[in-house]
Formats: sequence, structure tokens, C-alpha cells
Amino acid sequence: MRDHPKVAFRDCRDCQKYVYDEETGERELWRGKPYERPKNTKPPCGYAGEYENGTSACPKGNPISGNGFMKISYRVYHHYLRCDAVGRFPDDELVAEHALICKSNVR
Repeated sequence: MRDHPKVAFRDCRDCQKYVYDEETGERELWRGKPYERPKNTKPPCGYAGEYENGTSACPKGNPISGNGFMKISYRVYHHYLRCDAVGRFPDDELVAEHALICKSNVR
């Protein structure tokens, strides 16, 4: 989420359906509506079917590679950021475990 915020929160199914501006991370619009991905074009992940060399242009990989984030991961990381911002963490073992994981991944 920290390293690739432009794609971290992007839903893979949505990216397969709509064109995104890779510079801003936002959906492309046409006449004020999301621009549907033209037929026979692939999203950055190369899905369906990865690129010929087996790599993906998307940092998350592809929808079946498992590099995406689950909704619970967003919630845990967001909770960590909120607690860190105010300097207070609940005295709870699970919160402490999650904070340790998050802290070890923050540069």
C-alpha cells in the first residue's frame, strides 16, 4: 500500500473492466463516465494470460497471483496509521501483533 498506492486500492476486476491512468491511479473518464477497457486489450497485469516472459507490469501481479490485499489488510493497516498518528495504541495483544507487522514494513 505504501510502495504502490496507485494500484494498492484498485480492485482487479474493476481494472480488467475499465481503463486507468497509470500516472494518477484514477479511472479514465470519457464524457464523464468510466472508460470501459476496449475488447482485445489487457490491463497492466497482462491478465488473462500473463505477458510472454511470465512477468506483470502491475506491482500486485495479477488477480490469481495472490499479491493483492484483502479487505482486512486495509483495515489493519489503516488502524495502525491512525494509532501511530496520535501516538496511542490499545493495550491488546492482537493490536500489538498487527502493529509489529506493520511497523516492520514501514520504512
